[in-house]
Amino acid sequence: MAGLRSRTDGLVVEELDGGLVVYDGQSSAAHWLDEDAARVWRACGETVEESELALAAGLDAASCATALEGLLEVGLVVGEGVTRRVALGRAARVGAAGTLAAPLVSVVLPAAAAHASTTTMGGPGGSGGQGGGSPAPQLVLVPGESGETDEGIQNYSYTIPSEEPVTPFQLINLGQGASQTLLLINEIPGQFEILGDGCTGESLASYGFCSFDVLFQSLPIEGPSNGMVQITGDDGTQYISLSLTGLNPGFPPP
Repeated sequence: MAGLRSRTDGLVVEELDGGLVVYDGQSSAAHWLDEDAARVWRACGETVEESELALAAGLDAASCATALEGLLEVGLVVGEGVTRRVALGRAARVGAAGTLAAPLVSVVLPAAAAHASTTTMGGPGGSGGQGGGSPAPQLVLVPGESGETDEGIQNYSYTIPSEEPVTPFQLINLGQGASQTLLLINEIPGQFEILGDGCTGESLASYGFCSFDVLFQSLPIEGPSNGMVQITGDDGTQYISLSLTGLNPGFPPP
């Protein structure tokens, strides 16, 4: 039997409390993995036989099988040695509902041309947010390299090459509470411009998302250019600080 392995190419992975969010650049989809699905995905980091997977992931057989079915369906785990039981489980889930069940939640993000809308879908186990206390939003930006959180503000960075001047970004709320009404602020206008802003004026419910583009207008100069986009709430809450680096092509040849 061929082994199972996690796919890692073209993925951006963010580690969150209670699981992972995995952005797949090939399919423009974001996947939320709870702890069980995250354990299975990590256990397949090195090729593993399906019969050994539950032990490697530290899960019981049923929980492991449920998580594996979801990961196989969205292509986060690959392998030719999928048993008939898992294959039938995958077909039944897709045929019956057309969607994925917990412990894996997937949302296909809109293309760059469709940034005007905001879509919401329920998270694992229902809509959530009904526990004690006030549920909080947890916004994640993809693509982008996540840095340290400073006084509650998540710091991200991204580099834009001159040959691909337009970059689409997606903002996803993986928390159990809704965000404030959002506002995107271009702190250093000039070479950087926000286009197709589908986030300003939107409040993201749990597992909702919105999109925007950033255009980098390069100049024939040496060295990079720096930009900054702040994502805030209308009440002054600062959610995300996105540091941008634009790569200028340098002086043209004489």
